[in-house]
Amino acid sequence: MDFNIAFRYLPDLLSGLVQTAFLSIEVIIFGTLIGLAFVPFRIAHNPVISWGAWILINPFRIVPVLVLLVWGFYSIPMGFGIRLEPWWVAVICLGLNMGAFSVEIFRKAVEEVPAEHVEAAQLLGFKRIAVWRKIILPLAFRNASIPYLNQVLQTIKLTVLAAIISVREVYHVAADVIQQTNKPLEMYTMLAILLFVPLLSITIVVEWAERRVGGSGRIKKWSWLWGNQ
Repeated sequence: MDFNIAFRYLPDLLSGLVQTAFLSIEVIIFGTLIGLAFVPFRIAHNPVISWGAWILINPFRIVPVLVLLVWGFYSIPMGFGIRLEPWWVAVICLGLNMGAFSVEIFRKAVEEVPAEHVEAAQLLGFKRIAVWRKIILPLAFRNASIPYLNQVLQTIKLTVLAAIISVREVYHVAADVIQQTNKPLEMYTMLAILLFVPLLSITIVVEWAERRVGGSGRIKKWSWLWGNQ
């Protein structure tokens, strides 16, 4: 293997990695906003509203991301007469996918808030908005933090699929270089290294946050699984 070629094109790959980072940030922001916007409808007591929101957002969780990207790239111009840049198609499709998962993460986080906390706040005379602001939202944030961070990590990994619609992120740059040099092993190895370092950093942050939220992470109550009774 000749990694001199990989190092020769390293600046191009780093430029693509920066574009991937920007794309990930925009997708995460859009997906988070979608998730927050649909939570009130998903937790509504009216089943028509709740299931209507589920029907509207759930297809973006079920359909594979690659299919969403290709479908969005061709259907948006044909169906709505709007010509969007591939970048924005990727932001919309990947953001809707993340948003669909985020809705359920946030919904579950709110529903897991102990009813006793809410009832105690009501007995103390808290108004509804105060109950939401001081009781429900802080506890829901704690409940949602780990699943949400894991979804963020998954979304970042999925952004490389935007290359299929010609978004010039790091995978697209690597594919172009491979066509020029015919060195797939070297370039994909360099690509893996470039993606591994930031993703490992995010994984460490997620695990650190999990220990902060859920405890030390050491096996305590489950020692019986190993036969130590």
